[in-house]
Order: sequence, then C-alpha cells, then structure tokens
Amino acid sequence: MLTPEPAVTQTGARRWVCLVILLVGSFLPPLDYFIVNIALPFIKADLRASDGLMQASVSIYAAAFALFLILGGRLGDRYGPRRIFMLGMLGFAAASVACGTAGSDLGLVLARFVQGLFAAIMAPQSLALIHANFNGKDKALALSLYASIFGLACLVGQGAGGLLIAADIGGLGWRNLFLINVPIVLPCLLAAARLLNESPHHQRRPLDIIGCALFAGFLLPLLTCLIEAVPRGWPWWSWLGLALSALSPGLFVIWETRLKRKGGTPFVDLEIFHLPALLPGFLALFCFYAISPFFLIYADYLQSGFQLGPAAVGARILPFGVGFFLAALGSAFLGQRQGKPGALLGLSLQAASMLTVVLCVGGGRPDLLYLPLILLGAGQGFALPALVGVVSDTLNRHQAGMSAGLINTVLQCSSAFFVASIGGVFFAVKNHLPTDVGLSQALVAAALLILLCQLLALWLIRLAIARQTAPVLPLPTPNVT
Repeated sequence: MLTPEPAVTQTGARRWVCLVILLVGSFLPPLDYFIVNIALPFIKADLRASDGLMQASVSIYAAAFALFLILGGRLGDRYGPRRIFMLGMLGFAAASVACGTAGSDLGLVLARFVQGLFAAIMAPQSLALIHANFNGKDKALALSLYASIFGLACLVGQGAGGLLIAADIGGLGWRNLFLINVPIVLPCLLAAARLLNESPHHQRRPLDIIGCALFAGFLLPLLTCLIEAVPRGWPWWSWLGLALSALSPGLFVIWETRLKRKGGTPFVDLEIFHLPALLPGFLALFCFYAISPFFLIYADYLQSGFQLGPAAVGARILPFGVGFFLAALGSAFLGQRQGKPGALLGLSLQAASMLTVVLCVGGGRPDLLYLPLILLGAGQGFALPALVGVVSDTLNRHQAGMSAGLINTVLQCSSAFFVASIGGVFFAVKNHLPTDVGLSQALVAAALLILLCQLLALWLIRLAIARQTAPVLPLPTPNVT
C-alpha cells in the first residue's frame, strides 16, 4: 500500500487565490444566516407566509448546520477535505437556487434545511485545507483572516442584504439574496479543482449515521414544536414531537455507548461528558446566542412599526455588523493576548448595550440606536472568540478535535433554539402587544441570559486556574473492549 505524499504548500500569487477560495467557503454559511433576517418581512409579504414558517426559515438553517457540522468534519477526514469542500460548495449553490426559486413558504423552509446541510459539509473543510496549503507566516495570516470571516459575514449580510433587495435586479427582489451565491460559487469551484492541494491525513473510519439521526430526532421535533405548536393551539402531532424529542437523547446515549464498546467511531464520544468543565462551558456557549432572535424581531419592528423599506432596514441594523466586524478582526490579531478578560468585558458590554437598546426602543427613539448597536456588535465580537477560548482551555486537550466540533454544534443549536423560542413567543403575542414592547421583552430576556453566561464564564475561569495549580495525574487508559 502506497503512503500518500505530503501536501505541498502553495507559493506565489497562487496561494492567495487559494486563500480567497477557502475564505469564501467559510464566509457563505454565516452570510446566508444574517442576510435573510432583513428579508423576512418582504419574503412573508411575497409568499403570503405565516410568521412561524418565516421564523422556521432562520432556525431550520441553523439547526441543519448544527446537526451536520460533526458529520461534515468526519466526511472530510474520510474522503479528503478538498473533495468534500467542493461537494459542499456545489450542494450549497444548488440549494441556494432552490431557495431563490421557492414558490411557497414551506418550499423555502425545506430548501433552507438542505442549504444548511451543505453549509455544514463545506464549512469544516476550510481550516483543514488552510493547514494543507499554507505554512509559516502565510499560515498565521491566513488563520487570522479565517478567524475574522464571521464578523465580515455579519457586516456584509446586514449591510448588503437590504441594498440587494432594494436594487431589485431582474425584478427578483428578495430572491437575489440566494441567487447571488451561484455566480460566487461557480468560479470558486473551478479554481478549487485546479489549485487546491489535498490534505494527506485521511481516516477511513465508518460514519455513525444512526447517531446523527438520533441527534436530529431530538433537535428537529423540539424546534418544530417551539415554532408551530403555540400558534396552532398544541395539536396532537406537537405532543408526539415532544415525546420523540424526549426519547431521542436516551436512545442516543445507548447507541453511542454500544458503538464505542464495539470499537466503532461514535458521532459523539461520550467520555468527554465526564469532564467537570463541560457542563458550565456548554451552558455558557448555549446562553451566548440568546441575541440571535434580535435581528429577526428588530427587522419586523422597523418594517411593521415604521414602514421602512429593505435598504433603510439594512442601514438600521448595519451598525451591529460594523461593531462585530471590527471587534472580531481585532480579536483575530490579538489572539491569546485578549485572553479571559476579553470574554468578561465583551459579555458585560453586550448586556449593557441590550438594556440601552431597550431604553431607546421604549422611549420611541430608534434613531438613537446607532451607537448602542455598534457597542452591542463589538461586545459580541470580542466575547465570542474569547469565550470559545476559555471553554476550549478548560476541556481535556486530548479531546481537542471532538471539543471543537461540539463547541460549534452547541453554538448553532443555541441560535436555532432561541430564534424558535424567543422569536416564537414574540410572534405569538405581537398581535396583542405593541411591537416595541415585544422587542423590549425579548431583549431583556436575552440580557439576563448573557449575564448568566458571564457567571458561567467566571466559573470556567476558576476551574482553569484550579487546573493549572493541580498536580498532573496520569491519563486513564480508554476502554475499547
């Protein structure tokens, strides 16, 4: 059997073309999350959609991304990140066409699920391919730019989204938000096939499809009930969905444990749950994205309360993206120097900014929100990488790969859950309460969850300090019988 040759890193101008391709692959998944929030009021009017299904078009994308992120990483390990990256890009473009040509709200939701699936297949490969195609200072620069791409997606999604709808290219309106992905992806696909080097480190391990399905059996019925059960008066199928969601975790644990004992590769290695830092760490990450429904609710508030057009709505949300991008870019270049204080500072800034936004909205002065939104975005941009770093540092380094996959999954599950829950409550009561009251209540709830996240982060920091001062014990030998 031949041993694969090590990948040859890129040189000259070709390496920067490769970097652009990989950054596009990391940029598109978060872009298509942020860009849709602005468009939802206009999609709703065009498709005559219900609030629940419009809300589902956001949460189902985040849920699909969360469900298949770990599977996407495993596919890259098994078949090679270059091949899976190209497959993910192609599927993402096809799903974008399906979104842009959807003739009904249900068709859009289903297309968004497929789009999230292929986004999860594409996104994890970028980091592996950066390691395969760059080295030295070029790799350090590439990784810094990779770390800031989420902030850029937030900025562009909230700035360009409204302008693209207002431009109404070809009379397609909001559909251009999805169709624009096609002319971006196709040249990248052609260039990737020609220029990208493959990573040689493939692991031919079987995929745990049953574990992935059981994980989906927990999250998808739960989200469906949160979105649709309340406005429909809790029909019979909602109770069936809750029962399925309640049973799935137990079945998941039984299956994963059995698979590990047989020497297989489980979807999630349950040994990581024995770590004392895991519970507060994952709870902190889960609370962090309580801000997710804000964009959806704020866009509805501006459109229904002030009859603003798409470009004006985008301009009102843009300050958040500016703050987030600048803070995320600064965090990327500060790296470890930001450290644990960055998480606490960013979370404090977030909570204070949310409450300031509540005061401005309650006073009927949305024109005063530009500075609070910049600070809110900056708080999240500083806190996100720092909080992820705190959680990662307190977990077992021998589980680094699994920890990274679970961290991203928890963040995406958080986004899907809070869009469905807080957003669901907002849309359920918005016909009975003024929109500014509903927005204020949602932000107060999010601020309280951010404060809980801060307390959990302090707990994690204490655990990290205790771990540094504790004696080093030998690692137990894993049981693979």
